[in-house]
Amino acid sequence: MGRRKKEAVPEEVKKPKKRGRAKKEIPESAPKRKYQRQKKGFNEIPSPEIIPINQAVSNLTSDPEMYFLPMAQDEIYLINPYACGVSSWLPKAKLSRRNCPFFSVELVLEGKGELTVNGNTYDLEPKDVFLLHFDEDHVYQNTGSGRWKKVWISFRHSLLTPGLNQLGLDMISKISLKDQDFEQIRRLFFDVLDEIRDRNKDFRINASATCYKIFHLLARYAKVISSQRANVVPAQVQAVVSYVEKHLREPISMDDLANVAGCCRVHLTRLFKKHMGIHTRDWLIQLRMRHACMMLKTTNLPVHLIAEEVGFDDPYHFSTAFRRTVGQPPTKYRKMAKSDALDDEL
Repeated sequence: MGRRKKEAVPEEVKKPKKRGRAKKEIPESAPKRKYQRQKKGFNEIPSPEIIPINQAVSNLTSDPEMYFLPMAQDEIYLINPYACGVSSWLPKAKLSRRNCPFFSVELVLEGKGELTVNGNTYDLEPKDVFLLHFDEDHVYQNTGSGRWKKVWISFRHSLLTPGLNQLGLDMISKISLKDQDFEQIRRLFFDVLDEIRDRNKDFRINASATCYKIFHLLARYAKVISSQRANVVPAQVQAVVSYVEKHLREPISMDDLANVAGCCRVHLTRLFKKHMGIHTRDWLIQLRMRHACMMLKTTNLPVHLIAEEVGFDDPYHFSTAFRRTVGQPPTKYRKMAKSDALDDEL
């Protein structure tokens, strides 16, 4: 028997072939999304709308409010909050973040949580403040049986990094507040939230000034923590710190520091992470940038000479490292820092 011929199908009956995945039809009545998830954070929202954090971060959180603030066009604010809010996390809620693109200060109001950063784990309870730093990897989660509630403020790079360094907050991940300070700092957090939500006259200046008050209060705790660390820091780490401060103009390798400490590089890194809360190489770069910031503000030396003073032979390499650490080029930092100093004199 021969093969059966296919019957011809009229043209109007033929269905066109679909290529790729079919698009899901969305009814016109469906509400539009108020945010858009990206690799690092969320798009800015032009109006201070309340967004459920269970949509923005995880389905394990609830009852929050979150406000975003577009960046100021003139960027004259040394402390420039761009987002804030209150979040209430359900049990087992967890957030992991790599290369954090912002700095955040968060105050625990209720429940129990946990923060893991640089190999260290911190228990977080009411009256604890925890700091999430630029470019670090961290994990934080609700470890209690009830809700974990906190209020938070996030910031962009801008000029905040050198300010944190000068206040001694750049190496701090957790601060436990005393009873008399907790209520004051809690009120300041909610004052910032009110300013960003309501956007009354001079709200940026008021929010920036209130954030400075928060940092100033936390700096007192940072000073105590730093002195306590100094008392327990091993002699090997102290030797490295002393050596670098005396030879900051020279190129220094990790092998040089290991020789000064009298141990291998891996062991030295472990010591720095344990007692300083940071990798040896990152600590060295931050120290160089801290000195560079001071020289840019207080001297008229050209950038290439300042680069040499802090151990960089190549001005381009220095500018790249400065931008990565501080968030802007050295020339822009100097211009803004000196402009701010002039405003203070006037």
